[in-house]
Amino acid sequence: MRATREGSAWIAKLMDSIDAGRFEEAERMLPNLMGDEDPLATVLEAEVHLYFCRLERARECLAQVNPWRLNVHSLPRYLTVLGQLYVEQGQWDSAEEVLDGACCICKLLEARCHLARGLYHLGAAKLKRGRGEDAEALWERAKALLADEETARGDFMLGVIEYALGAWRAQTGRVEEARASLQSSLRLLDEEHGRYYASALGALGAVLVACGQCAEAIEPLREAQYILARYALGDHLADITNTLAMALVRLERFAEAEQALSESLGVLQRIGHGRGLGRTLKALADVYLERNDVSHAEQSARLALEHAEALGDDRLRAEAQLLLGRAAARRRDHEAAEAALSVAREIARGLGDRKLEGLACLYLGEACCATSPLKAQELIACAQELLRPLADPQIEREIERVSQRATSERIRLTPDNKLIFDGNFLPNWYVARETLERFLLKNALRQAGGNLTKAGELLGITKVHVHNLRRQFNL
Repeated sequence: MRATREGSAWIAKLMDSIDAGRFEEAERMLPNLMGDEDPLATVLEAEVHLYFCRLERARECLAQVNPWRLNVHSLPRYLTVLGQLYVEQGQWDSAEEVLDGACCICKLLEARCHLARGLYHLGAAKLKRGRGEDAEALWERAKALLADEETARGDFMLGVIEYALGAWRAQTGRVEEARASLQSSLRLLDEEHGRYYASALGALGAVLVACGQCAEAIEPLREAQYILARYALGDHLADITNTLAMALVRLERFAEAEQALSESLGVLQRIGHGRGLGRTLKALADVYLERNDVSHAEQSARLALEHAEALGDDRLRAEAQLLLGRAAARRRDHEAAEAALSVAREIARGLGDRKLEGLACLYLGEACCATSPLKAQELIACAQELLRPLADPQIEREIERVSQRATSERIRLTPDNKLIFDGNFLPNWYVARETLERFLLKNALRQAGGNLTKAGELLGITKVHVHNLRRQFNL
């Protein structure tokens, strides 16, 4: 009897720690529940594992729970944790079904704080399915439920909801609303100072970067990176580090950006987090491209693409193809650039990601400048339409750069494979020579069926010269 009372006391303490966001404290308590037969103890253990992104261990815990042994107060908690696991695994239908059930029971029990928690996770499931407005409505409902909940658990849950609202509002361009929500979140999550606090710091840093305040973003992003590396939270660490690297690149602090990404790669490799590795490799390719180190950019982008294919991550696949296309364009391999960027555009369109689709259109337009000026202008106009709502100064500068290039292009390839030089608008000598050499070599190789000797005869140059030019232009 005494052991039962002690077990119940430990369960109550553990529950209080989790509800208040003190997860490190909660994890230290877990050994005290070893052998406890109360299924609620197993549900709480699963909650702790989920917080630290240990999905497999959380799944094992929940598989041991018989829902029929749970009382009416414990059942909605089990359903909420199960729904959270489904959200993390991308099982949206299952997530919504069990979270709806949890919310219904909490409503009947008038458990306002637990209902708010269920609504938060239900909103997360809606957001992952691309239904952001529905998610925001659920989070606002949850926020209203916590208006009079002046407790540690109320502050923690409200902080998490404010973070979700801030991140969503930032995504939809409502910068001032986002900033206010995220600053409120940081105040409320100060005691938690873990996964959600770091995520709110990262979201605030991203807002600052988008507003061009990169120097102000560095400190919160570095703090977030430190917290997430300590907790070894792979997905979140990758996202925050990528934002930090972007801020450093825009400040032209390339070595620091590369170091930040390399440090995160080390942590992600140690914990075996493939998805985070792929995204961080993608960010590293971005840095290399900004430094005009095309070969290293392509190498990192290909590794990111390998991770994307292995994980079935379409977003990462589109981002990697975008980088490969940009790198190919730097090498003036317009055919390879157009192929990769077209793939990126189609994937982004399928995902409904306007920013990614807009960037793919922009760089595809740039790649088409030399071969199809009219098509280039159409693509750039499409990119402007897709990217205008973001109001990102860096993106606006890229649009201006590409637009200027498109209007000043002085060499073009016609649809019937003729290279046109306009004598009234003379191009740069070296650009013209390289363009002509590439054009002649490509067509000679095509007519010669890839035979170097025959291609040389067509051009009146040696086989060795053809070989050297082909290697130079990567044809």
